[in-house]
Amino acid sequence: GGEVMVRLAQTAIALDELEERCAAQVTAASDALASEQRRMEGETAGALADERARHEGETVALRRALSAEMTQCEDEAAGAAARALDAMAMASGARATAAVHGSLLAREVSNLEKKVATAQQHAEKHARGLDEEMRLVETISAKAKADSAAGAVRE
Repeated sequence: GGEVMVRLAQTAIALDELEERCAAQVTAASDALASEQRRMEGETAGALADERARHEGETVALRRALSAEMTQCEDEAAGAAARALDAMAMASGARATAAVHGSLLAREVSNLEKKVATAQQHAEKHARGLDEEMRLVETISAKAKADSAAGAVRE
């Protein structure tokens, strides 16, 4: 009877030791998993931040280019309008001094007014086109950010 009790006590001690080793292994594995998860979350956040910064840089560059093009178009339209106004003023002065050529000058003034109207229409159309391009750039940028975020989540 005593030998059985000794064996039972030894078995109980061995089971306790085994349970302690298993608990230590589970804790170590859990700690390693948590550490790996933190590392991966850090890498994902870094990649997302890098991608977001790249897209924001591209958007700023596109906005600057569009703004420069818009300014150039506005300058060209203003220059054309100023030249047309100068020509109209010259034509008006010539009409006052040369009544004989009145009908020719009136036709030229009419043509210049048509050219001014056409130039203004062109400038407005171009400005609308630039506005549409700007909206498209913003849409593309937003989609790229969403795609980037979705891609990072999948990883």
